[in-house]
Amino acid sequence: MKLPRSVALAVLVLLVTTPNAGAHSWYTGLHNEKGEACCGGTDCGADLDVKDVEERPGGFYIRSLNTFVTSDRAKPAMEDDGYYHVCFWGGQVRCFFYPNRGY
Repeated sequence: MKLPRSVALAVLVLLVTTPNAGAHSWYTGLHNEKGEACCGGTDCGADLDVKDVEERPGGFYIRSLNTFVTSDRAKPAMEDDGYYHVCFWGGQVRCFFYPNRGY
C-alpha cells in the first residue's frame, strides 16, 4: 500500500522529532514475520498516541497512517511505557508493537 506523500511526510517528521525515536535499545535485533529487521537506526519509536490506534477484530487500525496491522503481525512491546510503537520503512509499517498488558 502506497501512502499519500503528505502522510508519509507527517510520519517522517514524527519519527525525526520524537525523543524516543532515537532510543533503539529494545528494538535491536527484532524482526517481523518476514524476517526483516524492525529497525535501521532512526525508524522506530513510541510515536503513536493511544487515541491514534483502534483495536479492531483481527488487528489494529492506525488512523494517522490509514493502515491496518493484523494481529499476527503485532507483538507486545518490550518496554512497559503504555505506548504503541511502530517501525516505519519505505512507506510501510515494518513492525508494530502494542502496549505491554502484562499477560
